[in-house]
Amino acid sequence: MVCTTISCQLAGADAVVSRFEELLGITIGGTTGDGLISLIAVECLACCGNSPAVQVDFDYFESFQPEQCEGIVEALRAGRHPEGGAGVPGGDPVARTEVGA
Repeated sequence: MVCTTISCQLAGADAVVSRFEELLGITIGGTTGDGLISLIAVECLACCGNSPAVQVDFDYFESFQPEQCEGIVEALRAGRHPEGGAGVPGGDPVARTEVGA
């Protein structure tokens, strides 16, 4: 999920969305052909002070940049949970190695 609220938009959410769309070959609201990844625009992930924000499963990625999209996609396609997310907005990043860990 990519936050598209105004604070995230002003901080570059549109570029994040575009990069995910390019890497995944889908647009907002779509799911990859293998059913593994969906790309969803959401309103407010409560990370306005550290925008733009992305949520993968239950982890938040704040101050997210388009360059980080590839790592997220690679981890998910490899069956790993992306590293660096926090379980709550503003939380400390946690390292995970397995999807659903």
